[in-house]
Amino acid sequence: MIMGQTLDKKNVISKGLTLAFDTTLSQELSHSAPSGFFGRLKDLLFDHYKGVSDITQKEDFYVINETGFIDPFIKEKIMSIKMGTIEIGKYYQERNLLRIYFNPFSIRKILPFQENIPVALTDILKAIGDMGVKAINTDGLVKKLFISGFLKKGRERLKQTKESIKSRLTNINNNERDMRLHFETLAGLEDEKLFIEKNLEAGGKGMYEEIEKAKKLPFIDSISLGADSISMKFNPTTITIPNFKKGDVGKTFGKRTAYLGWIEFNISPSNIRVKGETQTGSGNGSGNPHPHSSGYSGDNGGSPCFGGGEGAQKIYSTLAANKFSDLANLLWIWIKTYRNKGAHIKIWDFYNDRLKQGYPMWDEKGTRVEINDKTRVKNGEQTTLSKASCYSANIKKFANMKKF
Repeated sequence: MIMGQTLDKKNVISKGLTLAFDTTLSQELSHSAPSGFFGRLKDLLFDHYKGVSDITQKEDFYVINETGFIDPFIKEKIMSIKMGTIEIGKYYQERNLLRIYFNPFSIRKILPFQENIPVALTDILKAIGDMGVKAINTDGLVKKLFISGFLKKGRERLKQTKESIKSRLTNINNNERDMRLHFETLAGLEDEKLFIEKNLEAGGKGMYEEIEKAKKLPFIDSISLGADSISMKFNPTTITIPNFKKGDVGKTFGKRTAYLGWIEFNISPSNIRVKGETQTGSGNGSGNPHPHSSGYSGDNGGSPCFGGGEGAQKIYSTLAANKFSDLANLLWIWIKTYRNKGAHIKIWDFYNDRLKQGYPMWDEKGTRVEINDKTRVKNGEQTTLSKASCYSANIKKFANMKKF
């Protein structure tokens, strides 16, 4: 039994039957009760227990927690707990949870050493006993919650996406000079709309099997499920600058390969965010985890830039088909690709940043590139750089790493 606690997505599932009184619901878990429901319940309970309650005035009858109902997942098995014709709670069978809307101990206080059970509690136990409830195995519920949460976010995002499409179409008609930008954005929204609609139509069918398939890919470190999102963490890796130079034009110095570290994507119908072991431009949580992503936004990571062409369309089409293994392959190609023209971080800034922070970098022969190398400074490949505060620790940490 639990009382006076806040229920959220983490603690709303129990291994054994749990009876909950006076519980508040977290915002992510709750949805509104029908209009006037709790007011009518208050009136019925007050009249029912008028002869035994310590509370004599209806306006003082504060025994109900009015934080709404638990938001059910798709096709969840829920039964009303009734005292006669009065619904006093709900039994969430697959969660092993019996949530009662009122606190029986507030109707009549229990005195020390009192042996008889309060009548309100007796009524609740009888109502539950008549239902024949029993504990069930909840191990498979994580899968259901993931799919349900993912699709719920999908419905919300679909509405937003349709509104954005309508807005973009209006802007296209009114602003010819911005035509290209709007069409590129519209194409991305259409791809996203297709992804969400197909997920909703399929009801999550095949999603879990595809995730298991993706976990077996050699470059995947781990895949984890959230309530309404999926995180893909890729093994530590490197990224190659095909032909390094110090500006858009000028002398070239050959291929350079730099340590990038692990990359992690958080994918939901709302957006795709990316985090990384290393950051360019900042070591305090606001840098860019990849040259083709924006900087961190709080703890959410950066926004990956997939461009407005065929690559971005492929990513959304694999999402539309729930092909998470194909998606992982496409994201791995994105991780390993460096195109200076469309990058958030230009190759010369990335080169300098790796050296300043002490992360490994190798030339085309596999030789480690050192900061402020006299020969490289002399030939124009490098400028004299100041070492970052993390330089020494990283040099020590990666001292024996070879090019890979």
